[in-house]
Amino acid sequence: MIAGVLCLLTLSVIFDEKKGKIPNVLTATGLAAGLFYHLYRAGPPGLLLSLKSTFLIWLVTFLLYLIRALRGGDSKLLAALAAILGIQGGMTIVILSLFYGGVLGVLKILATRNLRTQILILRSAPKNYQFTTIHYSVAILLATIQYLEGWY
Repeated sequence: MIAGVLCLLTLSVIFDEKKGKIPNVLTATGLAAGLFYHLYRAGPPGLLLSLKSTFLIWLVTFLLYLIRALRGGDSKLLAALAAILGIQGGMTIVILSLFYGGVLGVLKILATRNLRTQILILRSAPKNYQFTTIHYSVAILLATIQYLEGWY
């Protein structure tokens, strides 16, 4: 199971870095694998629990998507991880990935431009201003590794 999760996340990072998006077929495969895994391990109650975990994490990440804190593929990837790892794993990874996303964002700002200039731009940015973006799948990968290793 851990190898499958890491494979899913590695492919997600590769696609996100190269194409700028995570393919639906990848997240759907992860979701199906999680649902079938829990159906096999615990029968219909396991499938139901996996579906509940997926829905709850998707709901949380959809709210983050609505405020543009996440992109759609990232939200679907986190929901697929919840299908595999359950609600506790899913929520832990969401929280840890928000932390890692913030750290990666600050590092990218520092690497590309002066932080003070960026803060001034945020205060008076025109509507068409292109903000610094990160590939959030990297933050999800780091958070998942931390969760799987039990370093939280």
